[in-house]
Amino acid sequence: MATINKKFVPIEAIHPTELIKDELKARGMQRKELAERLGMKAPNLSRFFSAKESITPSMALKLEEAFGISADYWMGLQLSYERDLDEIQQRNKEEEYAAQVEKALAATLNLPILFKKLALDGYQFFKDRLTALYESFQVNNMEELLSLSTAQGCFKKSEKLDTEGKNLSTWILLARYSCTNNNFKVAEYQKGNEIEAAKEIANMANAQAITESAIKEALAKYGIGYCIVEKFEKTPVDAYSSIIKGHPYIVVSHRRNNMDMLVFDVLHECGHINKHLTDGTSFVSYNQNLDEARGIEQEANDFAKDMLIPPAVWANITKGKSNSLNVYSLIKTVANNAKQNGISPTIAMWRFKYETGVYKIPGYKSQPII
Repeated sequence: MATINKKFVPIEAIHPTELIKDELKARGMQRKELAERLGMKAPNLSRFFSAKESITPSMALKLEEAFGISADYWMGLQLSYERDLDEIQQRNKEEEYAAQVEKALAATLNLPILFKKLALDGYQFFKDRLTALYESFQVNNMEELLSLSTAQGCFKKSEKLDTEGKNLSTWILLARYSCTNNNFKVAEYQKGNEIEAAKEIANMANAQAITESAIKEALAKYGIGYCIVEKFEKTPVDAYSSIIKGHPYIVVSHRRNNMDMLVFDVLHECGHINKHLTDGTSFVSYNQNLDEARGIEQEANDFAKDMLIPPAVWANITKGKSNSLNVYSLIKTVANNAKQNGISPTIAMWRFKYETGVYKIPGYKSQPII
């Protein structure tokens, strides 16, 4: 993996003649006097300064005699100048290449957001920032970095809202970064743990005793990591899941400040972990193949629905539904039946809205994320 070169390279190489000028000024010596001490004509000395001629061994000896400063010192200045020129030239080549890479990355990623989130927006040089970016994601080149921004995983996104591709790729990249840099301790993961975690979270939600920290702790107990990457503009992703370093991770965006929806999103991703992230693999559930993506998303939705309200319990809650011509008349009955069956009324109302398509139901508002 590339690392940042800590060696200092000056912005500009200082030619030894500039230091000779400084020495003249410090001593109050005129150029004419120096020319006499060097055995040169004044015009030749002026040309020596203006052309920034190299300090040769013979000139170094003359400067030693003129100033009383060793010839080795003057030769050292010349060598340092030449070395600085080479390093500046190399840095400029690297800067040009890094600038081209950054331009290429900008075609896929929202770099201002990415650099700000990773605190990389203060770098002076393209090369140093690019190297720091690679180090952040433990990659060696642009191709490896971009492969993470399109890496396979399952994510839940809204099909009704406008999506900016750059922002979406950047959000996925930061989601993976959050997972790989998550220091929250999680237990060992075994296949099937996501079911137990989902049950525990569903029980807390239905008991109306759920918090985001409780979700995180429940997932960690079963070997599943949990991270938050706040939403971006035109990035209607609710949650993301993938397997990283042997552990499933769920990343949420807080796109909607709704506790019940957060619970559903987490259980939805548990469904992906259970049904789709098998044998250590992962994949994206996106609209490249709309029919397949919808099928996969529906499977995850069904997993979440059934975890929150098992089918038999939902049947008890909605008894008599088919005999009513007015869905609004069922609201109170559904809420009461939900309580009797140990289901949160707001979760039951959410399920009712989802299945009937009647979303304007007053009086049953979920609490914000806490």
